[in-house]
Amino acid sequence: MKDKNFIRKVLVPVDGSDLSRLAKKTAAIVAKKTGATVTVLYVIHDAELYYDSLYSVQGMDYLVPQSAINEILDLRKKEANKVINEAQNFFKEEGLSVDSKIITGFDEADNIIEFSKNSYDLIIMGAHGKNEKSPYDLGSITKKVIQHTTCPILFTKKDCSLQSACMS
Repeated sequence: MKDKNFIRKVLVPVDGSDLSRLAKKTAAIVAKKTGATVTVLYVIHDAELYYDSLYSVQGMDYLVPQSAINEILDLRKKEANKVINEAQNFFKEEGLSVDSKIITGFDEADNIIEFSKNSYDLIIMGAHGKNEKSPYDLGSITKKVIQHTTCPILFTKKDCSLQSACMS
C-alpha cells in the first residue's frame, strides 16, 4: 500500500509578490494536511553575473564600477532577507517547521530547478512574480520551472479564500 503522506518536503520559491504570498498560504495548507516540512527559497539575481554577460553579449566597451554592482547586490540581499524573514515568521505562526535558503545566481528558474533536486516532493510557487503585468499569463520563471523540473509543481494564480467562489 502506498503511503498517503507522499508529500514530505515542499519547496516554496518566494520573491515578495502577492502571488508568492499566496503560494506560502497554499504551502501552509498542504504542509498541515500532509505533515510536510517547508523550505522557503529566495534567488538573488547576481548583478555581477548579469553585467558580465551583458558585456560579452553586446560587446560593451565600458565597465560598470564594481562599487555600483556591490551596491545593487547589497540592496538585493536586504530585500531577500526581508522576504525570507517574513516567510519564516508566517510559517512559524502557522505552527509549521520551516527552513530557508537564499542563493545567488544568474537565472532564477535554473536555480529553482537545481535546488528542487534536493529530494523535494512538491514545488509551490506563484504563477508569476512581481515584475509581470498580466494576471492571466504565466511568468517566465514559473513557465521555465514547469517545463524543466522533474518535481511536481503547484502554482497559485488567485486567492480562493472563499471556497465557493473557486468551485465555479
